[in-house]
Amino acid sequence: MKNPSVFLSIFAAMPGVLLVGAERLPLRKSAAKLKVMHGALVVGLIAATGVMAPRPGLAVPVLDQSNDNYASSARFLSAGIDWAQTFTVGLSGRLASVSIKVGRDLPLLSASCGGTWGPAVCPFTGGPITVDIRTTSGGAPTGPDSGANILGSGVLTQDQVFSWAPSFFSIDVFPIPVSAGDILAIAVSGGAADNGTGRYVLMGDMNSSSYFPPGYPGGTSFLRTIDHAGIQGAWNVSDAANGTTTLDLFFKTYVETVPEPTTLALFAFGLAGLEVMRRKRKLR
Repeated sequence: MKNPSVFLSIFAAMPGVLLVGAERLPLRKSAAKLKVMHGALVVGLIAATGVMAPRPGLAVPVLDQSNDNYASSARFLSAGIDWAQTFTVGLSGRLASVSIKVGRDLPLLSASCGGTWGPAVCPFTGGPITVDIRTTSGGAPTGPDSGANILGSGVLTQDQVFSWAPSFFSIDVFPIPVSAGDILAIAVSGGAADNGTGRYVLMGDMNSSSYFPPGYPGGTSFLRTIDHAGIQGAWNVSDAANGTTTLDLFFKTYVETVPEPTTLALFAFGLAGLEVMRRKRKLR
């Protein structure tokens, strides 16, 4: 069955139906009626418990946090620079996926790719982009890139990011339990050569001024450099190096929220039926 909640909800409604029907059954002994009512309540309780229990397959991710302004600027993602964006969780549940706005750097024309300068376009060699969700400390992403710091991760392949026109790409992460108010970070690494043959472009806010909309209020973007030996530097606020105040990355987060247990209302119908019958017996 594609939607088992429908099946379980029908059973959850049975207490009310059976309890009302028990009053009209041709049962002369009150004990027999009580057995029918007891069975109805047991069936309803089991069904209601099943409907109210969390079921991962039925949760639908909803948009939680988002930063996507009309005015944007590019940040280069290559072998020597990683980026991160912190954000504040707004909905409690499970973080299911994130999206980042990314594209390839403009193609490099080079005689080394064959022919003369101009007609030859060097093949893109950016490789995969790794996106991970990590904890924060003091508002900044934590390191190193292992252990409890990494809550979940996903990969965008070079084939997925196929265009030089930046677009939002979704990355599924292992469902991460989150609570409203948690401060987490989206860390992005990847790319190869620091030129058009292997560099990606991450999109984000323009620098802050009266001409552009403000950045994301619930977090900050960070960057870190990686030297030729692979040694990672510390995460630094991205605007510290360029004198601007908002350079947040464009991103979206999607959270699976726990559905409201509407079956309680159905089960309450059964309990109400029992109370009505009890009062009628007293009047007799």
